[in-house]
Amino acid sequence: MWSPTYTGFVVMCLGAVVMAGLSPVRALFTAALGAVLAMKLAEEEKALSEARPEEWSRYCKKVPYKLVPLIW
Repeated sequence: MWSPTYTGFVVMCLGAVVMAGLSPVRALFTAALGAVLAMKLAEEEKALSEARPEEWSRYCKKVPYKLVPLIW
């Protein structure tokens, strides 16, 4: 389930951390945001697979990456 919106959000968060300078607090905050995003993706995938199982299965075969194309 590749989503350009979520991918943009991840890039924006990482860019903000790089621009502000890496610190333990910022790294922890970024990791927490990543965990929340991963949970949200899992919930959305479950809801879509229950609502439209055949269409969702075809879509997942066509778009195998969840967040970052060619990586995950």
